[in-house]
Amino acid sequence: TIGEGAFAGCTSLKEIKIPKSVTEIGKGAFSGCTSLNSIIVDKGNPNYEFIDGILFSNNRKKLHTYIRHNKERMYTIPDSVTTIGNRAFEGCTSLQEITIPKRVTTIGGCAFSDCASLTSVTIEKGVEAIGNSAFLGCKNLKEITIPDSVTEIGQDAFHGCKNLKEITIPESVTTIRVGAFSGCTSLQEITIPKSVTTIGVHAFRNCKNLKNVDIPGSVKAIGGSAFGNCTGLTSVKIGKGVTYIDLGAFENCTGLTSVTIPGSVKKISGWSFMDCESLRRGDVIKTNDSGGLRYLSWGAIGAFNYCKNLTSVTIEDGVETIGVESFRGCERLQKITIPGSVTSIGGY
Repeated sequence: TIGEGAFAGCTSLKEIKIPKSVTEIGKGAFSGCTSLNSIIVDKGNPNYEFIDGILFSNNRKKLHTYIRHNKERMYTIPDSVTTIGNRAFEGCTSLQEITIPKRVTTIGGCAFSDCASLTSVTIEKGVEAIGNSAFLGCKNLKEITIPDSVTEIGQDAFHGCKNLKEITIPESVTTIRVGAFSGCTSLQEITIPKSVTTIGVHAFRNCKNLKNVDIPGSVKAIGGSAFGNCTGLTSVKIGKGVTYIDLGAFENCTGLTSVTIPGSVKKISGWSFMDCESLRRGDVIKTNDSGGLRYLSWGAIGAFNYCKNLTSVTIEDGVETIGVESFRGCERLQKITIPGSVTSIGGY
């Protein structure tokens, strides 16, 4: 066995020989070996083979390592491949375009991370999961096609893809993991389909050019800071079905002027709308049907603190708890209506 990351970062390594006794090579074993140009696999090894700059395993069904560093700008993955291994193309700085054929079902973790020149990715229908950090740090990626076979977008899958302007998430996707699109600072438009049930923590954090968000009712909880620091965000519509808005979900969305919260929301956690300084009226807390919201600043403090331009607030009947510092720093707040259902108002 050659362990995970065994030779990672050995930038002067040019050749390596793999004996017939090796049965497993860990993920990222040769990651960052930018001078590596030859992997010699013993002819008696039934598990691996090296063909034209690529290390394959499992009868060419898994693409383990791509070592054509600084050679090719375009590459189409062979039709025999069903799995792209973890860190398979990591750091291939010359690669600009990649086509992933329909037989591939899995894109491994960090598979294309830090491919700094990558601008276009075509994923044909067949891929079911985009792994964690699969395209992390692909700072020049401008367009990607996600087919309707994908069900999960992994943690940090597109984190830091700062030139990605638009992406359509197909209706097959059910889960958007932690930080999936965080730091996509050029992203202006995102369509979240009704199939999505989970939006993870930091999923779209620091998407500073994102303008509008429509969250379908299929989503049960909006993760902590999921849209935090999206300073260009002006409008948010939360569909009926969402029950929980987690910590800091929209904190520091300084351009946010409109939020629609349905009656299905039971809890708005602390810091959820902190520093949303463009919010002016309390319709933000007003539900569009009764019997919903019960807890404001649930589990923490300051759901709306430092919303400096908020002038009036109407809290509908049904709310039981207004947490600590819920409206702290709302220096222009002139009017607030609190219903008889409220039994507890926190300090400050």
